[in-house]
Amino acid sequence: MKKKYTSTAKISIGLLCIASFIACGASKSIDSGVLFSGDIPPLSSMDHFAIIGGATNKSIVVVDIANKKQAGTITFEKIIQGCAISPQDRSIWLTFTFRSNQNGIFKLNLDNKPEIVNLIPDLQGNLHFNHDGRRLYVTPGSEKLYIIDTQSNQLVETVSTITGNHGEGWAFFNASEAQNGLIALTGIPLRFETVNEGFNVYSDYTKTFLFLLDEKRTVIPLEFVGGFSIPPIFSFDNRLISTLSKEEKSVSIYDLDSKNMNSIPIGGDVVTFGGYDNDNDILYVLSRNFDREYGILEGITTLILLDIRSKSIIDTRTLVGNYWNGVYDKVSQTILLVGPHSKDVREIHNRTIPISSLTIYDPHQDQIVDHISIDGGTSLGAEIFLAP
Repeated sequence: MKKKYTSTAKISIGLLCIASFIACGASKSIDSGVLFSGDIPPLSSMDHFAIIGGATNKSIVVVDIANKKQAGTITFEKIIQGCAISPQDRSIWLTFTFRSNQNGIFKLNLDNKPEIVNLIPDLQGNLHFNHDGRRLYVTPGSEKLYIIDTQSNQLVETVSTITGNHGEGWAFFNASEAQNGLIALTGIPLRFETVNEGFNVYSDYTKTFLFLLDEKRTVIPLEFVGGFSIPPIFSFDNRLISTLSKEEKSVSIYDLDSKNMNSIPIGGDVVTFGGYDNDNDILYVLSRNFDREYGILEGITTLILLDIRSKSIIDTRTLVGNYWNGVYDKVSQTILLVGPHSKDVREIHNRTIPISSLTIYDPHQDQIVDHISIDGGTSLGAEIFLAP
């Protein structure tokens, strides 16, 4: 795959963000010049909440998990690129695609007065907090990794991966920090070539590798894990790193002690992340199949339970519904599943399908315990982020 970038190119497009507790119907702005609009739920009053939306969406649905209801919808002008909730203060951090001179990372501090802080120039990409929320890793899909100190709201470190005389390097898309400080990343190889008006970048998104970043900030490639992988997941004892490849339809588990990797194939046409129970090292994977006659996804989802320690699938379960993504809730010990809870709701290419519900599933009792109705706001492939 070949991409061409010109260093002189600039894009000037406005952004839309939300930073208020009160409901407001018309668009408004604050001192930073960033626009926002929509009905804003009082997040500070919620004991336990989640947001649904994230990358490729223009809206975020806020769900009050404790009271099992949709609390509100935050609508943006532009498509979200990165989204994360701080485990420290529950603030929401965002980046957007096609941004203007307001380029940067936006922190939506919804527990205090309405404001957007830490407008850091020229940063964009996927966002990943460490376990205590003191560091934020930004993986822009380029040759650099950015590290932000969230106490001072400052960019404290930039790690470049460019090596060699011809500009070889790695583009990072996901990052994860273990509780012992070890950093794992996934990314693809890059090669840069200077041309008259800029430079060419050669990359292959199907060749995703797992990396470690050591204390000297040296990037160490470990193993090939397959294209379009989820962020690396550390086991409870920090000895194992696992990641799910949507392209290869497999889970890769790398053992840091033996330096060996196991690849576990996952059946199905579409494979996505369903959650991770860190206390028990159980990875949940969602698998769906296409209806070959109609070329659309069937309304049945297979939930696969994978034991990271034994590196094996321990159970598979059939769920009625078309679930796109999930997250494990340690508070209730349930899985929150995003997608229509119906066999009759089908996904059609290039068509926007509402989520319609957030399904709460108890993996210990193997039963669905509740549904939370969702009214629009987000669409096909929406992600879910759970506030601590």
